[in-house]
Amino acid sequence: MNTIQEYILNQVSEHKLPIGQAKKMLVELEDKNDDIAIIGMACKFSKTKDIEGYWKNLTNMEECRTEFPRERLEFIRNISTNENFTQFLGTHPVTEEELQDTRKRGYLSEVGKFDAEFFGISPNEAKAIDPDQRLMLEVVQDALTDAGCTRKALSNSKTGVYIGKDGTNDTLYRYITEAESSSMTGNWASLIAGRINYLMNLKGSSMLLDSACSSGLVGVHLACKSLQKNENELAIVGGVSLNSFPYFNKFPHSLMESSDDTIRPFDEKANGTSFCEGAATVILKPLKKALKDKNNIYAVIKGSAFNNDGNTNGITAPNALAQEEVILDAWKDAGIDPRTIQYVETHGTGTKLGDPIEVKGLTNAFRKYTQNNQFCGIGSVKGNLGHTVAASGLASLIKVVLSLKNERIPATKNFNAPNPFVNFLKSPVYVVNKSKSWKRKEGMLRRAGVSSFGFTGTNCHVVLEEAPKIEKQNMDSPSGYLIALSALNEKSLLNIVRDYLSCIRVHPDYQLKDISYTSTVGRDHYNYRLAILATSIDDLTVKLENILSDYPNIRQTSVYSGYHKLVPSGREAITTGEVSQQMQNELTLKAAQIINEHPSGKDFSKEEMEKYSQFYVLGAVVNWLEFQKMNDGKIVSFPSYAYSKKMYWAVPKIGISSNFIQKQLHPLVHMVKADSIDRIIFESKFMSDSSWILTDHKMEGMSIIPGTAYVEMAREAASHFLNEEQVSLTDVIFYMPVVLEEGNEVTLQIVINKKEQSFVICSEKSGSWLTHVGGKFEKNTQTIPENYDVRSFYTDPEVKITKNSYVSDSRENGIFKFGPRWLNFQDSAIKETGNVISEIVSEIKLNDRFVKDLDEHYLHAAMLDNAVNLFIDEVPNEVLLPFCYGNINVFGKMPRHFYSHVVKKASERETKKFDIQLLDLEGKVFLTVQDYIVKRVNDPLAVVGAELKYYQIAWQKVEKPLEIQIPKAKEVRVVISNPSSNKFAQSFFAEDSKRTIYLNLGNKSRKISEREFEVGEDLQDYQNILQQISSETITEIVDMTSLYQGKIGSLRQGRNSLFHLFRLFKALDSSEIKTKFRFNLLVKNAHLITQKEQLSPNAAALVGFTKVVNEEYPNMEVQMIDIDDATSKARILRQLSVDEVDYLIAYREDKTYLPVMNEKTFQTKGESGLTIQSQGTYLITGGLGGLGLEMAKFIAAKGQAKIILANRSAFPQKKDWENIEDERIRKKVEILKQVEGMGSSIVIKQLDITNEAEVSQFAKSIGSLNGIFHCAGVAGDGFIYNKTEEEFAAVIGPKTFGLELLNKYFVNQRIDFLILFSSIVSLLGGAGQSDYASANAYMDAYADKLRSEGIACFSINWPAWSETGMARRYDIDDEHTLFKSVTSEEAKHFLEAIVEENISQIIPGNLNYALLHQVSNDLNFRFSETITKKLANLNEESSQPSKKVANEISIIGKTGEVSKVEKIVAQAYANVLDLEEVDLYSSFSSLGGDSITATKLLKELNLEFPNVVEISDIFSYATVIELSKYIEEELGEQRPEVLLPETGEDDLLEMMNNLATGEADFEETLEQLNRL
Repeated sequence: MNTIQEYILNQVSEHKLPIGQAKKMLVELEDKNDDIAIIGMACKFSKTKDIEGYWKNLTNMEECRTEFPRERLEFIRNISTNENFTQFLGTHPVTEEELQDTRKRGYLSEVGKFDAEFFGISPNEAKAIDPDQRLMLEVVQDALTDAGCTRKALSNSKTGVYIGKDGTNDTLYRYITEAESSSMTGNWASLIAGRINYLMNLKGSSMLLDSACSSGLVGVHLACKSLQKNENELAIVGGVSLNSFPYFNKFPHSLMESSDDTIRPFDEKANGTSFCEGAATVILKPLKKALKDKNNIYAVIKGSAFNNDGNTNGITAPNALAQEEVILDAWKDAGIDPRTIQYVETHGTGTKLGDPIEVKGLTNAFRKYTQNNQFCGIGSVKGNLGHTVAASGLASLIKVVLSLKNERIPATKNFNAPNPFVNFLKSPVYVVNKSKSWKRKEGMLRRAGVSSFGFTGTNCHVVLEEAPKIEKQNMDSPSGYLIALSALNEKSLLNIVRDYLSCIRVHPDYQLKDISYTSTVGRDHYNYRLAILATSIDDLTVKLENILSDYPNIRQTSVYSGYHKLVPSGREAITTGEVSQQMQNELTLKAAQIINEHPSGKDFSKEEMEKYSQFYVLGAVVNWLEFQKMNDGKIVSFPSYAYSKKMYWAVPKIGISSNFIQKQLHPLVHMVKADSIDRIIFESKFMSDSSWILTDHKMEGMSIIPGTAYVEMAREAASHFLNEEQVSLTDVIFYMPVVLEEGNEVTLQIVINKKEQSFVICSEKSGSWLTHVGGKFEKNTQTIPENYDVRSFYTDPEVKITKNSYVSDSRENGIFKFGPRWLNFQDSAIKETGNVISEIVSEIKLNDRFVKDLDEHYLHAAMLDNAVNLFIDEVPNEVLLPFCYGNINVFGKMPRHFYSHVVKKASERETKKFDIQLLDLEGKVFLTVQDYIVKRVNDPLAVVGAELKYYQIAWQKVEKPLEIQIPKAKEVRVVISNPSSNKFAQSFFAEDSKRTIYLNLGNKSRKISEREFEVGEDLQDYQNILQQISSETITEIVDMTSLYQGKIGSLRQGRNSLFHLFRLFKALDSSEIKTKFRFNLLVKNAHLITQKEQLSPNAAALVGFTKVVNEEYPNMEVQMIDIDDATSKARILRQLSVDEVDYLIAYREDKTYLPVMNEKTFQTKGESGLTIQSQGTYLITGGLGGLGLEMAKFIAAKGQAKIILANRSAFPQKKDWENIEDERIRKKVEILKQVEGMGSSIVIKQLDITNEAEVSQFAKSIGSLNGIFHCAGVAGDGFIYNKTEEEFAAVIGPKTFGLELLNKYFVNQRIDFLILFSSIVSLLGGAGQSDYASANAYMDAYADKLRSEGIACFSINWPAWSETGMARRYDIDDEHTLFKSVTSEEAKHFLEAIVEENISQIIPGNLNYALLHQVSNDLNFRFSETITKKLANLNEESSQPSKKVANEISIIGKTGEVSKVEKIVAQAYANVLDLEEVDLYSSFSSLGGDSITATKLLKELNLEFPNVVEISDIFSYATVIELSKYIEEELGEQRPEVLLPETGEDDLLEMMNNLATGEADFEETLEQLNRL
C-alpha cells in the first residue's frame, strides 16, 4: 500500500473523509497506474512499406540497405556540385561522377511523392512542406487506420501527439529548395506535430521531442504518463529520420559510423553504427478503454521510465549506471518481477564499447533480483535496418510487439561471435542469434523490455507484456456481413480492394465479422464507395476478385458501388454523382430509418443490409456503430489507405554563382593565378580528401600525389601556354613529394617560364617555397612511331602471361595502398632474358565507373602510373619511386583501354631505367617515354616525412575542492591491512564516525571481535570471513595492505598484496555482499610524480590490477589513492569520504595531482639512437616469439653481434631445421637464417626466467651482456572470477620476478640498455587482463626505479604490432583499438627515437581519434589541450514555378457562362494553390488555402484589380463565385473592359513581384507604372 492510499484510509477511520469520496479517490488513484494498450502501428523503412513488410524482413534476416534512389539525386544535384552552397552546408562540392557514387544505406524511396488531396493540402503548400512533415502525416494516418481510429471520431478529442525528431538529421529542405509562400510553416520543425493536431482537429497535447536517438521511445513514456493522468484519452507517438543527401563515398565515414556501413550488434567485429532513414508511429490507449472499445490490442505497456546520464566524463558518453537505473525505474513503474522478462530489445548500435556498456547496465539491473545467467534474450533491430535515430526506439518497440503477436523472436542480424568485452556466460542475458519460438504459455505472461539511449544522455526503457487473451468469439452469422470500402478516387479504391484481397489471403484466420466491423466502424468514408454483402471469407474473396475485373461495371450480386460529390452550398448538382446538401440529408435519413425501424436484438436481414448499402454508396452519412451493434466483432489489422501520390518538390535551388568545379581549367590545374610578360602561374588547391589522386594513392598511410599526376599537370600547363595538345616534356626531375595528412590541404603552383619553356611545380611551407618537380617543355615535333604488333609479343613462346583480378576495391602491399582507379591491370605478358625480366606488355583498362574521368583528363594519372611502372613488383618488398623522365612525347589523348610496352634498359644498385610506349588497341602509339628512371627507397617513412608521435601520462597539479559524503546510520566501512599496518589502520580510523570492520591478513581465519577479523591465506579463508560480514550494509572497502609491503615475488614466496587482491575479488564475486560499495585502494609511491619518490613497483602493480577491477566489477565504485609519507591523515580521510570518487588521484606533500594524457612528437627521426656494439652480446627474452624475432632482425641489421634468444619452450636443434614440417616453426627458422645471413650469430637457450637457479647458472655461462630486450610475456585471458591462481601467476611471473632476476644477474652500470616491452594495458586496463595489467604496471615502475639508479632502462607501453605478436595472433584490428597498431618498421624507428631522447613509459604511435571520440568519457583520465581540441574538431534569387495559363486549368461548378472576372479569380486560385481544377463554389480553405497563401493570392488579385480586394475579403467571400461577385460589385459594372489590358500582363506581374520581394526600387517602379 502506498503512502497516499494509507493516508486516505486513515482519514476515513478518523471520520474526516466520507466513505464515498474516499472510494472515488482510491479508484482515481488506481486508474492513474492503468496499463496502456498499443492499438495501432505503422512504419516506413528502407525496403519496408508497412508493418507486414517489416516483420517479413525481420524473419527473413533481410539487411535493408539500398542504393540512393536515382530520382532523389535530381533534387540535390545543383546544391551538391556548387561550392558556395556546400560551403554553407559545411561540406565540399562533388563532381558529377562523385554525385553518382554513394554508399548503400537504409534510404527511403519516393520521399518526394505525397497525396496532398487526401490530407486536404493544396499542391502549392504540399511542395513547400518539408518531406519529413509529409512522411510523418502519412505514417500517423496509417497507424490511426490500423487502430481503427477515424478522423470523425477523433475530431475535437483529447488526443495527444508526441513526435520524435533528431534536429541534426535534417532534410535541409528550406536551404535546398526555392522559397514558397508556405515555406515558413512547411519547414517549422515543431509543426511536424502541430500539423497533425491541426489537420485532425485534435485538442490534446502536442510536442516535438529531441533527445537524439531516444526521442521516439521518450515520446512513448511521456504519452503513457499523460494517459495515466487523464491529460489525454488517446496518444499518437511517432519518430522520423530523413535526409536529403546520400552518404557520398567521396567523404570519409564519421567517427561513430561503421567503416563498411554494417551494424554488428554485440559482435566481435562490431565497428560502429550506420545511420539510415525511417518513420514509425504507435497509437496508445488505456487498456481498460481499449478492451471496452474492441480495439485490436497488439501488446500492453506495463511501465516505463526515463532519465539522463547527468555530469559524466563527457556529454555524449553512455553511462552504464544511468542505464541500470532507468531499467530499474521502469521495472518498478511496471510493478513486475524482472525475472519474468524473457527478452530485451536493446539500443544495440554495434559499437565495440557501447554494446558492452549497455550489457553492463542491463546485467547490473538484473543482479539486483537474480544471479541466474542467460535466461533473458537480447537483440537489436539495427543490424537489419541501420540506426534510424529518432525513429529507432519505435522501430525496436514495434519489433518486440510483433514478436509477441507472432510468437517468435527474430534472430539478431550480423551477430556471429560475441563482443570480447562481454562475458555472456556469466551474464543474465544472451544474444538471440537464431530465430526463436516464443509461444504463449498458460499461467505465464510473456514480457519484454525495450531500451533506447540517446547520446544526449537521455535514456528510456519500456516494459511490455503480451496482449490479454480475448475470449473466443461466436461464429460468423449465416446472414452475412456488410463490408464497406471507400477512397477519394477510383485508383485508390481499386488499390484498397487489392490490398484487402492480399491481406485476407495472408490471414486466413480472420473472421468475416471482424473484417466487417473494421471496414465500417474503423475506417473513414470517402466519395468513391463500395459496399459488399458477404456470407463467408470465400464469398468475400470471390466478390473482391470480381470487382477488380469488372469495375466500374459491376455485375456481381450484393455488391454496390457509387460516387458522390457534395456540391458547395448555393449551386445545384450538375453532373453525375454530384449531390447537394439536401440530397445527402435525405439519403442519410433513409439509412437511419432502416436502423430505427429494425427490431432490437436481431441481426439485419439481407434485404435491410442491401438497402443500407445502396444509401451508403450514394453518399449517405451512416451511423456504423449503431449498424454494428449486434456484431460482436472487433477491430483487426487491415491495410491502410491506398494513397494516390504525386511528386511535390519545390524548385531545387541553382544559385547565382557558377560551380567551383566547372570553373576549373582542369581537375589538377584549377586556375591561372597570374600571367605576366615572362611567366604564367597556375594554381591548384587540394584537400587530403578532395581528389582521387590523394584518396586513392597512399604511402605508409599518408596521401601522396603520384608522379604521373605532376606529368599531367605539366602537360596541361604547357598545352595551355603553347595552345597545342601534343607536347613534349624533357628532363622532368622529381625533387620532393607532396604528402598530406588527413584533414590537411596544400596549394600547388605550376610556374611556366615563357622564355625558357621550363616549368616548376612548387608549394609554400612556413614562408619558404618547396620545389617538387621541374622540367622543360616544347611542342611535340617528333614523328609518331610505327604501329606495334602487340599480339605477336603475346604469342612469343618466351613470354609468360599473367592475369589480374581484383576481389576488393583497393590494393595494398604494406607500403602503398591504391584505390579503385588504380585497379586497371587486365593481363601482362612478361619476357625474360637470362632469367631476368627484360620486357613487359600489359593491358590497361579503366573501370566503367570512372570512364567520365577521361572527359577532363588528357592523361589519366592512375592509368599512366600503372602503365609506366610495370616493373614495380619485380623484386619482392622493393620500394621504387620516380626519379626522372628523360623525354615524354605526347601524340594523342589516352584512351580508356590500351597497352603499355615497357623495356628495361638498365638496372643498377640504386636505380632502374626504362623506355616506354603506350598503344591503343590497334597498336597506334599515343605516348612514348625515353629514359624513365626509378630510384630505390630504403626508408619509406622518411619519404613521407611522417612525424613520430607518442603519448605519455603526466601528473598535473590541481586545486580540487572536496565534496564530502555524510555517512548514513547503518553504513559500514571495511578496512583491510596486513600485520605491518594493522595498528596504523586502526588508529587511522579510530576517530571517524563511520562504523568500521577491520580485516587483518594473517595465517588463519578467525573472529577476533565484532569489529575485527583475521583472514587466512587461502581463497576459502576469504570466502568464510566475507560470509560472516555479508549481512552488514557495507558501503566502502579500504585496502591498506600495500603501505608496508615489499616485492611481489612468486606464489612460492607466500602472501603478498597482489595475490591478496586477487583472492579478495574472487571471494567477493561468490559472496552474498550485494550492496553497491566503493573500493578504495590506498598505495604509497606507485607513480613517479615529483621525481623524489622511492618508487614501489609493488604498489604500481596493485594500481594496474585495480584498473581492471573497475571494468570487471560494475557493482562498485573504484578509487585509487597514491600517497607519500608527507600526506596528512586529514587529507586521506577527506578523499576517502568524497561524494564522487576520483578514479586515480595522487597526493604529494598534501598537494593534489591527477593524470593527464599528453600527445607529443619525437624531435629526432628515429634513425640512430640505439647503438649495437660490433661482436657485442645481446639477450632477448621471449626470443622466439614474434616480437623477439623482430628484435633479432633489428640487432642484426645494425651490426654483427651475438644474439641470445631465451625461450621457455624447447626449439628444434639446428641440424633438424631442414626437416621441420610445422609451418609456424619453419617461418621462425627462416628468420633465424636471415639473421645469421646478416653476419650475426644466434644462441637459442631454453630458459625459465622466473627460475632463479636456471637464471643464475645461465648468467655464469655467458658473462656480461651489452643489452637486453625483455620481450617475454604471456597475454592475460579471462575475468578474475574465472581465473585460477596458477594462471594468474603464470602471466605475472616473467614481467615481475623474471625482471627482478634479470636485474640481479645481468644489469649493471656498464650495460648499454635494458628495453622492457610493456603494454598500453598497464595504463588503460582492460576487462580480462588483471594479470597482464598488473605485470606491466609493475614493470613500468621498475623501469623508473632503475632509471633513477642510472641504468639505461626504457619501458615501452606498446600498442599492437600489426605484423606480429599477440595482436596479430588474435586478429585485433585498428578500428577497435584506442591506439593504432604499429608496423615492425615503425616500431624500430620508435625504438631508436626513445633511446635517443631518453624517455620511458610512453605509448608510441597514433591515437585512434575516431574510437576515442566514442569512448573518451569512459576513460578515467584527462586529456591534454592538444587532444581535447582534436576531439572537439571531430564533433564539429532564383527561378519560380511558371504560372498556369488559362487553358491549363479546368473551371467547374457553373452551368452557364463563366465571366471574365470569375476566370481571372479562378486563375489566381490555381496559380497560388497550384491547382489544375477549380470549383467556383469551393472555399479557399477547402482548396488548401491559409493565411499565408491568402497574402499571395491578394498580390495576384491586386495586379488585376488594384485596391479592390483586402486580405479579409478572401475569407469573407471564400469561394470564387462569391469573391468574383464582390469584385464586380466593387468595380460597379461587370463589363470586361474595366479590367486592365492584358497587354504587358507578365511584365506587370514581374514588376510587382520584384517590388514585393525588395528586388526593385519603389520610385522606379512607380514611374514605370505611370508610363503604362
